[in-house]
Amino acid sequence: MTTKKTLKQSIIEVSPELMAKIINLSEGHKYTVDSHLYYEGQTPIVAYLLIAGEASLVKKRRKTIPIRRGSIFGLKELIQNEKSIYGAVIKSHSEVCFLDRSLINEIENLDKDHELKEILSKVKNQHAS
Repeated sequence: MTTKKTLKQSIIEVSPELMAKIINLSEGHKYTVDSHLYYEGQTPIVAYLLIAGEASLVKKRRKTIPIRRGSIFGLKELIQNEKSIYGAVIKSHSEVCFLDRSLINEIENLDKDHELKEILSKVKNQHAS
């Protein structure tokens, strides 16, 4: 059974500096209608950084965990190429940046970016729940 703690661990809050770096390297996408970013059991093809608005993780349409601005989600599943144990939804008028594998590698290879290297190291070392 998935707990709120497990869902919350899948949301990674980043510093304003890393957020700005990601925004500069990736184009934002604004949603005009409420949308599913990915569903339970699906492996996301990108991770997401919430820039503005509202998004949340959802488990069996009942348990929801709000995602705060400046948080990355879907990263663990992307990096470990595993199915998500939750879905992700976004409200209209919200904006995200997409983090695909090449963008993650680009940011990770920047000499000054120790924060992302730390995050990726933790994500790579996590075991599937």
